[in-house]
Amino acid sequence: MTNAQYESVVALVADPFLQARSDAEAGLKALGVRTVLLAGSLEATRTSLGDTFVDVLIASAEWPDGDLCELLTEIRHSKAGPNPFLCILVAAADREAPSGWRPLRFGADDLVIAPVSEEAIRDGLSALVSGRNKFVATSDYVGPDRRADSGRETTIPLLDVPNSLRDKVEGRFDPEAIARATLETNKEIGVQKLERHAAQLVLLANRVGPDLLVRGIDEAVAVFFEQMVWIAEDVERRLGNDTEAAKACQALIGQVNRLEKVKGVPSTPEVGRLIQLASVVSSRISNRNAEGAAAQA
Repeated sequence: MTNAQYESVVALVADPFLQARSDAEAGLKALGVRTVLLAGSLEATRTSLGDTFVDVLIASAEWPDGDLCELLTEIRHSKAGPNPFLCILVAAADREAPSGWRPLRFGADDLVIAPVSEEAIRDGLSALVSGRNKFVATSDYVGPDRRADSGRETTIPLLDVPNSLRDKVEGRFDPEAIARATLETNKEIGVQKLERHAAQLVLLANRVGPDLLVRGIDEAVAVFFEQMVWIAEDVERRLGNDTEAAKACQALIGQVNRLEKVKGVPSTPEVGRLIQLASVVSSRISNRNAEGAAAQA
C-alpha cells in the first residue's frame, strides 16, 4: 500500500547490478515514491546528483569502478549536486566488513542489509524523517554525529541540517527555504571546520615535534606533515590567500618543506618554529572566526 506523503520525494538508486536497482526501485515505488532515478556506475550517480535535487540516495557499498566513500565525501562537502544534506542509505551485505562500516565514517546516514527489502526501505526512510542524527563538522568529516549512537558525548557543536525528505513527507517543502537553509548551514560548517583545523594543527605539531627531535623524518612523520599541509591549504582556500591566517599557513607549509629536506635530526629551533607557526595559524583562525561572529551579531 503506497503512502501519499512520499509522492513528491525524489530518490536515486545507485547499484552496479540491474536486479539490485530494480528491487530497490520497486520498494521505493511501493512506499509511494513516484520519481526514482537509477544509476549503474559511480559516474552516472555523480551526474544524476548534479542534474537533479535528490532527497534520498540508496547506494551499494561495493563498486567495481571506484570507491563510494569518495563520492560520499564529495556530497557532504557540497561538491556533488545542490543537496549536500540529502539522506543516504548504503546497502551492504555485511555490517562488520569494511565495506559495511566505512561508508558511515564518510557521511552516510545508515546502513541497510543487501539485498534491500521493501521493509528496510520503509523503516530506513521513516527513521530519517522522525529521528535523523544531527551533523558535525571536523577537519575532514561532515556528516551525522556517530557519538550519539555509541553513548559518547561530543564537545563539537551539533548541527540540525536541512532535511528535504522530512519536509516533503510532512508537506512543508519550500525549495527557496531549503536553498537558504543550505547556504546558511554551509556557512556554519565552514566556521566549524576552521575551528577544528585550528585545534588540529596545534595537536599535530605538538605530536610530531618530539618525534622529529628523536628520529628525524620517517614514514610516520611524513604522514603528520601531509595532514598539516592539507589542513593549511584548506584554510587558505576557505579564507583567501591575502588573509593573515592564509599568510601564516603559507609560512607553515614553507617550514614543513624545509624540514622535509633535512638529513638526520633537525635542530631544536627549526622544530620549535614549526610548533610556533602552527600556533600562529590557530590563533589567526580563531581571531578570524571571532571577527566574523561579531560582524553577524
